[in-house]
Amino acid sequence: MSLTVVKSPLCSQSQRRAVGVLSAAGNSRSSDLLCQRLVAATFIRPLLHSEGCCTMRFVQGLRRRIRMTKAMQRIEALCGRSLASELGTWLSNAQPWPNSPAFLHSLAVAADKEALLDHLATLRYGLVFRGLGFSPEFEPTGAKGPDLRITRDGISATVEVTRFRPMNPGPPILTQEEFSKKEWFLQPYGNPQRDVAKCLRKVKDKFRQAIAAHAIIAVWNDDEALEEVEMHIALRDLQQGPDLPVGLELVVYGSCWIGRSQLYCFPMKPNLNAPIQEWARQIESVSVHAAVEAALAMDRMMHTAQ
Repeated sequence: MSLTVVKSPLCSQSQRRAVGVLSAAGNSRSSDLLCQRLVAATFIRPLLHSEGCCTMRFVQGLRRRIRMTKAMQRIEALCGRSLASELGTWLSNAQPWPNSPAFLHSLAVAADKEALLDHLATLRYGLVFRGLGFSPEFEPTGAKGPDLRITRDGISATVEVTRFRPMNPGPPILTQEEFSKKEWFLQPYGNPQRDVAKCLRKVKDKFRQAIAAHAIIAVWNDDEALEEVEMHIALRDLQQGPDLPVGLELVVYGSCWIGRSQLYCFPMKPNLNAPIQEWARQIESVSVHAAVEAALAMDRMMHTAQ
């Protein structure tokens, strides 16, 4: 992508140099007209009227806007315009978080819809924690480390997010005829032995990212045959295992289904310290929708205050 800035009294030398650095850094490979228009309309023109803009910050802002656009294009291509519109609001909220460009890039290069939804599980949990008053950041130790770090009450914890993809059908949906006849019989579904083993493997596979002093593994489930009961059974056995990371505090489980709760916290230590206990209590007390809405409301209040 090639960007041209017209010399004028309102365009400082450092700002012109910033655009030159952006072009020289390899963005000329992109011919995405939408990216050019977005950057020009929403970022370059306002900044050109602000003297004293830091060159590096200017370049980083441009790149972040471009990555945001590419991420949104990928979401719309794989998930449709309606879902992309909702997720665009989520991403706008998360864009100021540290290391967000790396996360946006992972969305932009997602191979398929399931890979994209894997990454969006991280965004969902990040917003849940934000809505509960935590300060989140993406990939605090790099791409091979945990997905998030959250901070509150003077304590930081890493969060490794993983997702069960849809594999097996859940209970059949109640038909209108069955409802009218009050034939509300739950048909058998699932395979407890299979699903407990799946839960065990899923959590153990994330032990290598749960090595911080305080660590959380957050599981999102889109496999309708599996429920929190299987996760509970698997973790009960895992708590006594010799390979359990010393810093692993909680395993959080969530899905679209809401029973006693929507989010469940399973402690991985016999005795959690008081702040972590309070975290677990608050996580279980909210729905995903309520927590995400709280995060979005915080964002709106911050923009209003500015």
